[in-house]
Amino acid sequence: MIFYRFILAGIGGYILSALACVVLSYLFKAHPVDAVLSATMLAFIIYVSVFIWVFINHSTQRATWGVVIPSVLLFIFYWGLKGII
Repeated sequence: MIFYRFILAGIGGYILSALACVVLSYLFKAHPVDAVLSATMLAFIIYVSVFIWVFINHSTQRATWGVVIPSVLLFIFYWGLKGII
């Protein structure tokens, strides 16, 4: 199960932080370069937080859903923003 958690933290954390970076860069009202830079810095914090959170959880299923559900929600939110902007 440790290998699964490592893969979940690595790949799932990357997907979650990348989606968060994209959504946050759309939502920031600053200059586009500043918005992307700020969102990227926050994405690094999100990635490390997800990695730590996956290994702190006692349940592997809870860790999986804790990465998958926010990723799906961010993807849906990004898809909606793409149509608006």
